[in-house]
Amino acid sequence: MRFIYWYLPLTQSFCFHLSSIFSTNFLSVRRTIQIEHPPLFRSFRMPSVSFWVLVSAFLFTLMSLSAKLCTGYFDPFEIVFWRSLFGLSLLTLVMLKKGIAFSTQHPWSHAKRSIAGLCCFTLEVIAVGLLPLSVAQSINYTSPLIFCLFFTLSSIIHRAKINWPIIGAILFGFTGVLLISKPATQDIDSVGILCGLAAAVCGAAASWFLRDLGRQGEPSERAVFYFMLSGLVLGGLRILCFPDSAHLPTTNTALPLLGVMTSGVAAQVLWTYAWSRGHSLLNAVFEFSGIFFGVFLGWLCFNEHLDWLTLTGIGMIFSAGLYSSLHLKK
Repeated sequence: MRFIYWYLPLTQSFCFHLSSIFSTNFLSVRRTIQIEHPPLFRSFRMPSVSFWVLVSAFLFTLMSLSAKLCTGYFDPFEIVFWRSLFGLSLLTLVMLKKGIAFSTQHPWSHAKRSIAGLCCFTLEVIAVGLLPLSVAQSINYTSPLIFCLFFTLSSIIHRAKINWPIIGAILFGFTGVLLISKPATQDIDSVGILCGLAAAVCGAAASWFLRDLGRQGEPSERAVFYFMLSGLVLGGLRILCFPDSAHLPTTNTALPLLGVMTSGVAAQVLWTYAWSRGHSLLNAVFEFSGIFFGVFLGWLCFNEHLDWLTLTGIGMIFSAGLYSSLHLKK
């Protein structure tokens, strides 16, 4: 498995430039990165920053790959601890440099977002340890469908107009999940499927609560800070309560653990930056490329071979998720 560590120089390079992305003059970055657009895309007038959504999708897939390698040695709560320790250290420096206060007037909103985010990441680590990487990555992208489902339920409660095409997309996407899970066979771990779907639900809830924080005027850095702080506390309690079963990084496990920490944080920064300035249509298309990155890296690193039923399910999730995501961005 050592050959997969080719990606570490990439994640380390992005980690090295994180501070410049957080506090940079974004216009200068935009001028520096000049991407020649094919004629098909020139009509969109896509800012060059939209390219970073594609990069973040690749880095999120690398994080899942690294987490899968870590699950054979670390338990999910230990992975949460080390990732949170790295992220919290970085966010503390960023907030001090930018003069952002650590105190908040909306502790309950941060608590809801942090709990949902922690459940999402923990369940995602469990799912990626039980499922093929490509399958776990695809199920993770049902989160926009669930977010649209939240909107639909909200419309029903408030007696607003229901968007029936979105309901059709939701049903279409989850039909794809059924094709992947193959309920009539034992090819796919059912617990992993359930954990993946639960992670997607928690991810959609975290996005919903994050939207509320934005409406309350909370800076994104503070939201991520409290999320990382919660993960550090949760993982720290697990290590303190069960010290005999805790693990320290070894020579063989330090590299994938470093991949989880660096690629995850770098992906989040680039994703936030690109969505705040890029073209919504192309951003959504680039974001869902993570499904295909998962299929490719699963084949490259774990020799995963998918049958046509699974590939069809992945395509259905991609199509439904992309349609729903574009609807949300409107």
